[in-house]
Amino acid sequence: MLRNIDRRHAMTGLRTAALVCIVLLAVHARAQAPPLRRDLAAYAILAARAVSVERLLLQRGNLGVDCSSARLPNCGNLQASIFILAPDESQIVSDTVLLSKSESVLEQLFVQQLLGTPNVLIGTPGPLPHGTSAFVPPLLGDVDGNGRPSCDVDCRPNADDYRAACRFPAALVPCDPARPLVAIVGQDCSADDRLPGNGRCDPLPGAYGAVTVARAATLALGDGDYAACSLAIEQGGLVAASGTALHLAGGGAVTVGTKAVLGSACGDLRIFMGDDSRLALGTESSLVAHVCGPNSAVDLGTSSEVLGQIVADTVVARGFTAVTGCTAP
Repeated sequence: MLRNIDRRHAMTGLRTAALVCIVLLAVHARAQAPPLRRDLAAYAILAARAVSVERLLLQRGNLGVDCSSARLPNCGNLQASIFILAPDESQIVSDTVLLSKSESVLEQLFVQQLLGTPNVLIGTPGPLPHGTSAFVPPLLGDVDGNGRPSCDVDCRPNADDYRAACRFPAALVPCDPARPLVAIVGQDCSADDRLPGNGRCDPLPGAYGAVTVARAATLALGDGDYAACSLAIEQGGLVAASGTALHLAGGGAVTVGTKAVLGSACGDLRIFMGDDSRLALGTESSLVAHVCGPNSAVDLGTSSEVLGQIVADTVVARGFTAVTGCTAP
C-alpha cells in the first residue's frame, strides 16, 4: 500500500524529507557514480517529450525524458520546482533540466543543459559543472530492433520502442460503446456481473463502453483483459484489480476523482492507453498501476500518490505528489 501523507502538513513533510536526504546523501555518497540506466524497469516515470513537476517526492525509481531538444525548444525538457528524491540510486535524466527552486536534493543528474538555480545537492556527483553527468539522448534507444531510435533529432518519438519496452499488446482490445458499465454503492454491476448478489460490481472480462464508478462505489476487476472507451471514478470511488489488463481506446480518458483510488497492489493492474488518450488524477487520489501510453498525456494532479510506473508522451504533476516505482511481475 502507498505511504499515507498528512495533507495538512505536506509542505513541512517535504522540507523535512529534504533535510533527511541531505544527511543520508552525505553518508551514502559513492566515490564513483553508477552509469546511466537505460532499461525501462529502472524508471518510475518516463516521458517521451516532456515532464513538468512541482513539489515531487520520488521515493523509488528514476525519472527520465527520452527525446532531445536540439531542434525544438519545447522538447526534451524536465521542469521541476522543489524537487526531492530519496537517497538511493535514483537518477534524473533529461536533455534540458530547469530547476526553478533551490530545495532540490538529487542522487544523480544526467543532462546536456542545466538551467535555473545551480544550488542543487547531488549525492553522487558527476564530473560536469554542478555535479551533473553527461546524457546522450535518446534514453531508451532502439528497443524493438528495427533500426530506428526511440526518438530522433526532430523530436519524433518511435512509439513502437516504448510499447516493446513495456510489453504493450500487439493490438488493443477494442471497446464497445454499446455496453456502458456503472458501479453503484451496494449494487451489483449494471450488466455482466461475475459474482451476482454480493452488492458489489464485479464485471466479467470483456469489452465495455463508458465505465463509471459512482461516488464511494467499488468496481472489482478480475484476472483478464478489460477494454473501455473511458473510465471515470467519482469522489471516493475505488477500482480494485487482480491480474488485470485495462485497454483504453484511443482518444479515451481515465479520470480519477478526489480521494478516489485506481488499483490495489503493485503489479495487479496494467493500463494500456491508445493514441491521444489521457489519464488525470484528482486531488488526494491514488494510482496503483503500470501505465503505458506512448502517445498519451498523464496528469498526476495535486497531493496524489502513485505506486507503479508511468510511461507517456508528457507527464505533469502539480504539487505535493509522491511517486514510488515498483517492478511488476
